[in-house]
Amino acid sequence: MSTPERTAERPSTIAAMTPQLSLWNLDLTHCGVCEKPYPRRMPWGRFCGPACRQANHRREHPRRIPEPADLLCTVCRIRPRRPHHAVGFYKSCEVCVVARQRANRRYAARQKVTPAVTKCRGGCGTVATRAQRWCPRCGSAYQAEVRRKHKAAVAAALGGACTCREVDCAHAGPCTVRLIDGLTVHHEHGDGSHIRQTKRTGRRNTGSPGATWSRYRRALEQPNHGMRLLCGTCHLVQTARENRARRVARR
Repeated sequence: MSTPERTAERPSTIAAMTPQLSLWNLDLTHCGVCEKPYPRRMPWGRFCGPACRQANHRREHPRRIPEPADLLCTVCRIRPRRPHHAVGFYKSCEVCVVARQRANRRYAARQKVTPAVTKCRGGCGTVATRAQRWCPRCGSAYQAEVRRKHKAAVAAALGGACTCREVDCAHAGPCTVRLIDGLTVHHEHGDGSHIRQTKRTGRRNTGSPGATWSRYRRALEQPNHGMRLLCGTCHLVQTARENRARRVARR
């Protein structure tokens, strides 16, 4: 079945569609550039299309032609500016740019201070900076020795042995663990985290786990420090009991 031929061509422009648009009861207005009628609700504001809007922008904002005085370098005011492929000209000339680069390099060289070099304090003969004073190997050994001394002092002050006397614990009778590597500190007041993270000045510092035993040793100076020495197993059992009692109390 053949379709009937169209008797009239459909208007191809808005100007040709003006009679039809008036029949559709649309609010028409005229373009601010080409003065063609178009619906007021078009997305281009007071223009019939993006081409007219760009033409109006070029008409209202013409490209400024720089004056001869504006083409001089803003630094020396003698030589012309360097040309730029997009914006026309740079702000300075080639000579001033090179002079500024040289000045920046001289300033960076003055600011770069070579660290003083000295021998490692550990006696290994390795070269270390004066700020570090230790090579990595000797520094780690020194810190481990300091931690060992602080732990021995804390263990001696708290009795040097596990103080657990609980009947329903992992041991039968009093716990007899005296090995210092198996002992740890139990905080009856629950302030262990606060002691480990508090510096000598009173400020909090969470990034120094190596200072744990030195801060335990400083906390022993308080009369009611609430610390006791337990072995690893008794410490786990006692901590589990306290946490369980704390959860029951919150209910």
